[in-house]
Amino acid sequence: MSEWSRPRPGGPGRSACRRERFRRPRLRASRLALLCCAVMLCASCAAMRPNPRFQTGSTGGSGDRAADPVTVAERYLGVPYRLGGENRRGMDCSGLVLVAFREARSLKLPRNSGEQFSLGRPVGRRALKRCDLVFFRTGGGTVNHVGIYAGGGRFIHAAVRRGVCWESLATEYWSSRWAGARRLP
Repeated sequence: MSEWSRPRPGGPGRSACRRERFRRPRLRASRLALLCCAVMLCASCAAMRPNPRFQTGSTGGSGDRAADPVTVAERYLGVPYRLGGENRRGMDCSGLVLVAFREARSLKLPRNSGEQFSLGRPVGRRALKRCDLVFFRTGGGTVNHVGIYAGGGRFIHAAVRRGVCWESLATEYWSSRWAGARRLP
């Protein structure tokens, strides 16, 4: 009979084996580690609240006409990228545009950048104004990325690695992938 299969002296629930006596503290340590992970996760979610500096006085619901789409999009800075997302848990580029224009101007836009590219009127690169949509071809011949122009050569968009962030149109990456711009009403 092996040492592990022998009946334990002292009755059920008691162990003469030193190895079993130390299992309970390990279990507590793993629970403590799990609790620490949960607290850190909650803390990171709390950090994604909107920056009050960009609030316009309303709750940011649909029909918030006091803000323009760039101001609305700024509220989402730091939100992680999530394909198909359109909320604070994550969003993609067309989701950011859709949410910004819905909240600022109550416009209902298509869900993908290719369809958004067909809206509004074309605008030349030198004639860009705040809130114009800027489009790019990042992976082939079709338009597959969109951002909102803010002025001064900068635009806001949702990047795969950095989430919602600022970019410059002057960088080689974006200028070489330029597809056009559109102005919405």
